[in-house]
Amino acid sequence: MERFFIRVQSGSSEVLIWAKSAVLFIDSGSGERVLQISDGYRYESNPAQGGMTVIRFGEHSIRIPLKNSGEMDSLAAMPTLELWQQTDNESQAEFQWRIAIILSAPLLALLAFPSSYTAPRQGRYSKIAVAILIYAVYASVLGTMRGMIARGDFPPLLGLWWIHLLVLGLALWLLRKYYGKPA
Repeated sequence: MERFFIRVQSGSSEVLIWAKSAVLFIDSGSGERVLQISDGYRYESNPAQGGMTVIRFGEHSIRIPLKNSGEMDSLAAMPTLELWQQTDNESQAEFQWRIAIILSAPLLALLAFPSSYTAPRQGRYSKIAVAILIYAVYASVLGTMRGMIARGDFPPLLGLWWIHLLVLGLALWLLRKYYGKPA
């Protein structure tokens, strides 16, 4: 790599490294990735101490450990069917979140119809603020409830389903209000 630049944040200090060239290779002895940086500068700033250190170097190496690809390091990487079979709160929250993303698209599309309805003398963009507000509240409540389920503050059985039912009810009510025929 030519004209290499990297920024690393560790705690309150920040390290910037700029170099003319860099090479990434795997060390045959340890099996770790090594980034060898040549002919550059290392800038270290620490706001707590109020100063900056500049180091000029000819060669600088950074070891980058390899991740074991066989391990699941988070729930986000776990397949959906495995999440469904798990009983802990974090897994249930992640499973319901994945389903919520799928359900929210058609529900928001259903809300788009009454949000786009305008009367003849009404402004063309009068309901866009209301539509944005509905979306913001919907997404915020979904995210908040996901966290509450993961922490165990809300029962996973109720989960996120009730939020979708409320939005579906709102969409159907608005559709009937603007497009339904009075009885």
